[in-house]
Amino acid sequence: MKNSPVTWNLPSNEKPVDPMGPPHWSSKFGDVNIEDVAIQISTTKNFEDTKAHWSYRLKIKRALGNLFGVGSGGCTDFHSGIGNVSYVKDILTETVVTTKFNCSQFGPHTDLGWGRMNFCLRNKCSKGYDAFIEGFPFKLDSHGSFSYSASSEFSGITHGATAFVDCDAGKCCACFGPKGGRGHYCSRECKAVNGGIILNGQVYVWYWIRTRMPERLWKRCMEFKMKTETGKVETYYIDRKTGPAHKGTCSQQFQTFLNEGTLLVKNKESFNNLLPVPGQISYREDNKKLYVNKGNEWDAIGSEKELEKIEGRLNEITKKSCKDILAANKFAISGIYSIQPAASKLFQVYCDMETHGGGWTFVYSYTFTNYNSFGSGSNAVTPRPNWPARTANVPISTTPPLSESSLGAVDWNLWKNIGKEFMVKSNINHWIVCQPNGGSLVTKKNGLMRCQNIKNVATACSGVVPYRVFWHNVGPTLHASSYYYYFNGFTRYHYPTHDPCGKNSGSNHKNGVSNPGGQIYLR
Repeated sequence: MKNSPVTWNLPSNEKPVDPMGPPHWSSKFGDVNIEDVAIQISTTKNFEDTKAHWSYRLKIKRALGNLFGVGSGGCTDFHSGIGNVSYVKDILTETVVTTKFNCSQFGPHTDLGWGRMNFCLRNKCSKGYDAFIEGFPFKLDSHGSFSYSASSEFSGITHGATAFVDCDAGKCCACFGPKGGRGHYCSRECKAVNGGIILNGQVYVWYWIRTRMPERLWKRCMEFKMKTETGKVETYYIDRKTGPAHKGTCSQQFQTFLNEGTLLVKNKESFNNLLPVPGQISYREDNKKLYVNKGNEWDAIGSEKELEKIEGRLNEITKKSCKDILAANKFAISGIYSIQPAASKLFQVYCDMETHGGGWTFVYSYTFTNYNSFGSGSNAVTPRPNWPARTANVPISTTPPLSESSLGAVDWNLWKNIGKEFMVKSNINHWIVCQPNGGSLVTKKNGLMRCQNIKNVATACSGVVPYRVFWHNVGPTLHASSYYYYFNGFTRYHYPTHDPCGKNSGSNHKNGVSNPGGQIYLR
């Protein structure tokens, strides 16, 4: 484990590597042939906070001490790195993202860079691969990186990357995009693009190797008996392809197949042996009917009345917020989901299942009417939700935004049913998370809040957070000593303060942003 993106000063020795222990490379595996190399990046020392995790499957096994090569396997003679890659796998989503990747460029130097790195993977290097001469007081190399691209043959140093860690021309960072993303989020010299996230300070990185794929210990059907609550002994077998146990014997297993989530059975006998899993869909070949399981019986699907019953049952399990969805499925990923926060019509929202614990429902996205003259009276947020703001004159939206690049808002009257805790993101001001402590953003109530900073965006005042909410006739404000966030929807007076110092300044926010704006989430 490394708690920094920099590896050039990371020592190598023969000690075993403890994932939670002192950072170092192990030189014990230098002559061991490996099949996979994986890189894992987290914002904390906990694996649960992993933000990027990928692996290279090598075309041909090679010794770890020969990991980096030049002029072969897709890497050029000048910029060498990890070549001869069969495919790259995104371990967070368990998906092979590319089979056309040729080279993760490490750096241009041989003796002081990738060649020295190969040496240190086989031998003791107490000062890291950067120190060619032991005790030399200066860095001898400013490159060294691990990366991949889901859309290009090369990544790192001279190319963009989907994810990146380590150093390029002296700039060191970890970089990644959204979970499951396949674009380029990391540009040269540790610059984020397309919504990528850069971590320059404390970041935890693990480097893993695998010598071979695990093999199945059994290939035949496994059968077992289990006693029910009534004392009856029943036989089950384990499907060797899909894993779940099914009622029946191994001799019957080939009468039931899993077809894209639907159980395909040959006849009534096989159908009656299915385990009663509520919501499971099954198709019988003998009568060509589709069935849904209710827990204690199967219902045939076909008539309009039966479809209405199924729709009613599905509505019963519909959640009212992204927090409820995450509570029901801890493996839920960020994306678009359907919620029903009240008796109103079911609608789609975007759920952030990663930031600050996840479970956030996206309810508002805005930009500015005059960002380049931020402190002028003509500047306001736009659009605005249909919250109480009788003097505001910017357009109202009740169309839920389904991505952070789209503008809109969920009907404000539903916010109180979705959650009371809120998160404000912005690309010109710090990100904050607030809990009500008398005041509220989901009902019109002035009062105190408990807020914390979860990400610094602007350069000024990283330690300041608002502590109360106040409702004006043009929109709500979040206060520190003065305005911190002011969601001003009026283009003839004041301006939409985004001041990280909480002093109502029109100049402390981040300037020069090409697509300025912000988002509000509820939980």
